[in-house]
Amino acid sequence: MTMKQIYFVLIISPLLFSCTQTKEEKAAEIAKSEMIKILYNVDSYEPIETQVDSAYTSVYTDFDVVRAAHDLIELNADEKKEGLQWQYKHAKSSAAIWSDSRDAYSREQYRQAKEEMDDYANQLKELDEEVKTKINEIRDSAKAVIEHQFCGWNIYHRFRCANGLGVQQISDILIIVDENLEMVKGRFMLDDNDDYSLDKLKKTIDKAIGKDRK
Repeated sequence: MTMKQIYFVLIISPLLFSCTQTKEEKAAEIAKSEMIKILYNVDSYEPIETQVDSAYTSVYTDFDVVRAAHDLIELNADEKKEGLQWQYKHAKSSAAIWSDSRDAYSREQYRQAKEEMDDYANQLKELDEEVKTKINEIRDSAKAVIEHQFCGWNIYHRFRCANGLGVQQISDILIIVDENLEMVKGRFMLDDNDDYSLDKLKKTIDKAIGKDRK
């Protein structure tokens, strides 16, 4: 892994740069500063390209929406649910095998299997409730977002750094800053293989709010 876990974050510390710098020069400095904060192997960091573009409000970059989407991804709900369902069915099958037996050993086996079955059932219920809560958080927060209003600048930064095996790889990150390039408002990985990439967050948000992506 090349980076510490990062996703949409709110930074309240100001960024101090020379007044004589151009917007592009400031953007490059901001990108370098952020990379130093999040890379495990800072010495291997090499900037490749930095571009600046206008940033507009969006459900995909709103702090509350993205935070809930990140939590939903972290739940790993589909994979976790599949595992729990398999364990529940296995315990249920075991309980059925011992249910008609009358000796003490068999009754104990049934009790244990039934207890496991109930435990997995409760875990499935809790997981469903957690997922529902996060989806509702995404929906409620998304409703409050007024989209397409200018809110600062998007800094698209491409860089090279070493991964956990020491192999150099190229990655892309989006850093969102305020109108004066004085405060970082959020950062997103743009690589598809990242667990919390912007594209995966977008897909999670779209699914929660019932929006079809074309």
